[in-house]
Amino acid sequence: MLTHPADFLAKPSLLTVRPGFHILRFESMKVASALTTVRKLLAEGRVDKNSILVDSSSGIYAVALAMAAHKFGLRCKIFASTTVDTVTQAQLKSLGADVESVPPSASLKLDQGERVRRVQAYIAATDDAYWMRQYHDPLHYDGYAEIAGGLELPEHPEVLHLIGSVGSGASTKGLSLGLEQQHSVITHGIQPFGSVTFSSEHVNDPDMIIAGIGSAIHFDNVDRELYQSIDWLSFGLAATATARMYQQIGLFAGLSSGCAYMVADKMIYPHLNDGESLIMIAPDTGHRYAQAILPYLTNPEIQYDELTPLSVRRRDDLELPWSRLDRTQVSMKDWNEF
Repeated sequence: MLTHPADFLAKPSLLTVRPGFHILRFESMKVASALTTVRKLLAEGRVDKNSILVDSSSGIYAVALAMAAHKFGLRCKIFASTTVDTVTQAQLKSLGADVESVPPSASLKLDQGERVRRVQAYIAATDDAYWMRQYHDPLHYDGYAEIAGGLELPEHPEVLHLIGSVGSGASTKGLSLGLEQQHSVITHGIQPFGSVTFSSEHVNDPDMIIAGIGSAIHFDNVDRELYQSIDWLSFGLAATATARMYQQIGLFAGLSSGCAYMVADKMIYPHLNDGESLIMIAPDTGHRYAQAILPYLTNPEIQYDELTPLSVRRRDDLELPWSRLDRTQVSMKDWNEF
């Protein structure tokens, strides 16, 4: 029984667009993680009805945490990035969250770092405050693992390729853990240029909104060795791929979904062997990015069918608009060699 709007927001739909090509489509993916994490924290006695759930967010996780707090009757404090729009801020406040906007910084690294410092200061000064640590606590894997463990694919593949943006690391790691109950899983990650997670911070893409799919600071929840391949994509390619996804399969979703669609469509699906299938992650709807993507629907600057990646071996090889490293194609023991 669904007793709260968060319950249905956390439930994805499995869309099969071609034989063996599946999309796990969420209304708001991080709600799944937040609900399970808060439920387990309550069960373990790490938080109680007097607790204040605290974290930093650029928007999507903030709403997820506020909805989880609302469902379980807890208080919530969000240190919000300046990228959080007024509609989202109104939604957070309507859910009862206390929202503190952090003044803009000269870079995303400074912005994320300042938000974390404010969270730490608030935790130290406030009784009953609990830091959710969405970037660092592996408990955030569990909601995704529960969902993946219940998925049934009609073709029952032996090998399943999982494609998704890396972001905080929780969704790809958690889903892979759940899928491993029934399949041999190969995970492929998406990164923007400018992210420290896979060493592209030296490549500037001024248009890319990296919050949500990359990072300017270290995240403990990213298990780098999970990923067989990483694709680094520019904003122009991300927008082109997202527009193509809208037009080709009718899925209205955000930039990270478009990136995953292009990698799945061009790099994974054509090379599937017998007994292999793929699932790509579509984390949320496309409303947040619709204005940025609109020009690529009507007058694309890049021709989707002509796109191919530059194969790279080391960080100095990375170039816009699309670089790709597949560990099966190069001699590399682990990601520390990149």
